[in-house]
Amino acid sequence: MSHFKHIAVLQSRAAPLARVGVIVLFASTGSAVFAQEVPVYDPDDLANCLSQSIVEPSQCIGVGADACFARSQGSNVAYGFCNGAERDDWDARLNATFQGLLETQATATAELRAFREDYPDLVAQMRAMQRQWIAYRDAACEWDYLQWGGGTGGGPALASCQMVLTAQQALFLKGWAQ
Repeated sequence: MSHFKHIAVLQSRAAPLARVGVIVLFASTGSAVFAQEVPVYDPDDLANCLSQSIVEPSQCIGVGADACFARSQGSNVAYGFCNGAERDDWDARLNATFQGLLETQATATAELRAFREDYPDLVAQMRAMQRQWIAYRDAACEWDYLQWGGGTGGGPALASCQMVLTAQQALFLKGWAQ
């Protein structure tokens, strides 16, 4: 593999969260020897699933990544990319819900402290919970990654684990927000 000089990944955004890219490997001569189009993640795949009242939201975990992968050339790179893109989609949902909950938790703390002055700060507790959840997610997914013993399945496994756990946490928080 020493004949490869560069690996370039070119990405652009066609729409929010929809990514298009091309991976190009250049040989020592500078000519392209391999090009692979990176699949497009469409956030509407997940949004459409979540909008269906007959579907349990947890059944939507992986829907966007699966649709993205189906549009790809079926490589480990595509699998990791698609899971990472859906993870980012869930992470945006998680963060939006978290921010809304911070406001309601601040109000709830004030109301509860009207009855008991030493009532714990729900905002501080929620932030601590989220920090601990992040540590758990990272450790759990690192463990999942290590099960592959350095093989090519490790990266996709890591991305899949992060996507699933982030989606589960987003739905957990959303349950409290409703």
